[in-house]
Amino acid sequence: IYMKELQVLGVNINPFSFPKGLAFVQAMASRYLNFDNLGIRVFKLSQYKEALKALQDGVISKAVFKCN
Repeated sequence: IYMKELQVLGVNINPFSFPKGLAFVQAMASRYLNFDNLGIRVFKLSQYKEALKALQDGVISKAVFKCN
């Protein structure tokens, strides 16, 4: 955890490490990784103007874009 951000990195040494790390994140997700509590909001890419406005206004701390 660095500056309130969680990084999950994969390793090539042990192929079983990454799935265990993901399982750990999933296990704590409901308690600690709630986007609303963290000030994170998911936007469609077409909503980028709304996302930037929310960031400027301090409504959210981070914008995540869902690309599909």
